[in-house]
Amino acid sequence: MSSRTYKLEQLYEDQDPALAMEAIPHLISWVDPNGDHGHGSFQLREVTPVGAVDYSLRITWDIALLSTRDAQLPVHLERFRSGKTLTGEHRTEYAAYGLAMVAISCFLGKRVLRMNRWRAPDLLLDATPGRIRGVEVAGRTRYGHSAFAQAIDGDAGKTGKRAQLIARQDVIEAYLSLWCIDPTVAHWEKVKP
Repeated sequence: MSSRTYKLEQLYEDQDPALAMEAIPHLISWVDPNGDHGHGSFQLREVTPVGAVDYSLRITWDIALLSTRDAQLPVHLERFRSGKTLTGEHRTEYAAYGLAMVAISCFLGKRVLRMNRWRAPDLLLDATPGRIRGVEVAGRTRYGHSAFAQAIDGDAGKTGKRAQLIARQDVIEAYLSLWCIDPTVAHWEKVKP
C-alpha cells in the first residue's frame, strides 16, 4: 500500500484560498474532534477500470501556520468543538468538501473554480457549458465502504451518484470523492470519461 502525506497549509496554495479558509476548520474539527492529534489518516481506495489501489493518506497541519492565513481559525475550532455553531449539522459535509480538495490537489493537480448549486458534480474544475468537469462529494460519519456503496449505487429507488453523473450529457469529466470518519476510509473514482 502506498502512502501519501499532505500538509493542510498547502491547501491555500493548491486551491482558492476562500474555499480553503471555509473548509479547513470543519475538516480539522471532524478529523480531530478533541484537538489532540494535529493530523488525520484515511485509508483511501482509488477505483480504476482495472481494479482498486489502496493508499494511506495522512493529512497534517500546524494551527500556528494555518492561522497566518486565517487568524480566526483557533476561535472557529473552539466553537465547532464546543458545539457553539449553527453549522454543526453540516460539519461532515463541509469537511468532506475540504478533504475532496485535498484529493483533487493530490490526484489531479487541478484547482476548484467554484461550487455547483443543487446539481452534481459539487466542485467544478471547469464550468464551460456543455463541457463541465468536476467532483461529486459525500461525507459519512459511519459504516465506511457500505455507506459509500449506497451513495454510489443508490438505494430504495434513489439514483446513485455514479448514475447521476453518467446521465449528464454536459458533464464530460467527473470523479467521486467520498469520506467517512468511523472508520477513517475514503473512496476516489473517475466516473467519466
